[in-house]
Amino acid sequence: MLELSSAPPCLAQPKTPQSAPLHFEVDSVKPVDQGHFETKPHRSGGRITWTTDLRQPVEYAYNIQNWKLSGRPLQSHSIFAVEALTDSGTTQQQVRIMFQSLLADRFKLKSHREMKFVDGYALTVASSGPKIKEAEPDVAPHSETNNPEGSIVATLPTVGKTAITGRNVSILQLVDVLQRVLALNVIDRTNLQGKYSFTLQFASLDAPPDTDAPSLFTAIQKLGLRLVRQKTSVEMLIIDNLESDPTKN
Repeated sequence: MLELSSAPPCLAQPKTPQSAPLHFEVDSVKPVDQGHFETKPHRSGGRITWTTDLRQPVEYAYNIQNWKLSGRPLQSHSIFAVEALTDSGTTQQQVRIMFQSLLADRFKLKSHREMKFVDGYALTVASSGPKIKEAEPDVAPHSETNNPEGSIVATLPTVGKTAITGRNVSILQLVDVLQRVLALNVIDRTNLQGKYSFTLQFASLDAPPDTDAPSLFTAIQKLGLRLVRQKTSVEMLIIDNLESDPTKN
């Protein structure tokens, strides 16, 4: 099960009072002979460990989806063991910014942002009206996450099928997950302002032709919603420089 963050991208770099970027107290990046990697870092207090390729830290540091990255390819066959230390009270947003600094220091990452028109979808209300179930006012957030913004997760219940389950979440949170599933920009055109609970099950994009499940576009109509093709403007992170090998510890 993969829980998908619905937080907005963290592209801006807050500064400390001394106007210096945030850094880890200590960091180590070493190539390792390993064939698999993890998509997120592990954290215990102020200690952070991560076995990763080069792409995952970029996506994590900028809290950005893969399709919003452009420029220098992030293809790398190398796997790295990352270890870092910071204060135990450091927030996740601060940790992301520290990874931005690590990438700049160790991999010479340089980037800029620009707006581009891209293919995507608009999420709209169907002509029959919304059928999505509004959450009860006293519904508690998902107990596993203890998240005041509710919980939305994507799972793979069986081969070739994907499920999205939302509990007490906004339409914007659904839109964020739809972007991740489709790897395309999705904008909210529903004007629905409430909190909702729902379950969607549909054929994965790479499912075999005989998969016994509707497409995402058909499944979402059961909620009284539609995905309509539309070109949209989106902020992209353009990678200008990124070295394949880190500087020495």
